Amino acid sequence: MTSLRTTAAVPMLLFVVDRGVAVLAVGPHGDRCDAVVLHGSVVEGMHALFEEFWAAASPWGPPAVPSEPDLTAQQREVVRLLAEGLSNKQVGRQLRLSIKTIETHRSAAMRKAGVS
Repeated sequence: MTSLRTTAAVPMLLFVVDRGVAVLAVGPHGDRCDAVVLHGSVVEGMHALFEEFWAAASPWGPPAVPSEPDLTAQQREVVRLLAEGLSNKQVGRQLRLSIKTIETHRSAAMRKAGVS
């Protein structure tokens, strides 16, 4: 998957290919642009510069959709009933489970969802 990022400014026009070759634009001249092809250790520096700007840039596009927690069917049903406003006791009666089991399912679902 290709990811895109955006930033307000970049220090230079640069292409790093396979961390072994860098192509550096050295300025536009009318409708054309000269470039320098770099090899060797200077490419490592150019790649490090790219990584710094990449890390500081903002992701472009819509935010990633959070994945759903991996809940069992029973945990999903407990969460659904609790979301409808039923108490632990009411959920337990409806599903024929003890309140302790309902609390265990609720706690597991919250942990898997990363909420407290």
